[in-house]
Amino acid sequence: MGEGSNLKSWLNNHHITEREFGDRLSTSSENNFMYLTQIMSAIAQALTCQFADNLDLEPFEYNQLPPALAAYYQQHLQKMLPPAQQQEFSRDILNILATEQQPISAEAIADILDIDEFTVEEILENWLEFLQRRTTGDQTQYQLYHSSFRDWIIQIWS
Repeated sequence: MGEGSNLKSWLNNHHITEREFGDRLSTSSENNFMYLTQIMSAIAQALTCQFADNLDLEPFEYNQLPPALAAYYQQHLQKMLPPAQQQEFSRDILNILATEQQPISAEAIADILDIDEFTVEEILENWLEFLQRRTTGDQTQYQLYHSSFRDWIIQIWS
């Protein structure tokens, strides 16, 4: 029996339609290909193991990340906070971005930390590949690119 058959069987046993499953994955992926790829790979591995009947897909939506995705996020963190070049406020700024549920401006981050806004902007500019940037009028706001990355940072720092 192939992985697709195992998945259909699991969905039927748990009274989840293929559409519901797809919607759940789509929502949790937030259109992030790497997240979706790693989650699907973990699901496929779980379905092919002898414990597939006990597979619980709920953790994939919450705090349990597949090891490959956690390693991917660890690489992000190392790029953002390289030990040799760590700027004084980088970790504080990243902590604010991780704990904020909504986009936040460099000015607001600077106010929270009581530091110069230019310092914040300089750090954020170096992190653009890991951020979503929204500009409304003359204000730019930032947030981490995916909620699971944000949640992972909170989890490892708590």
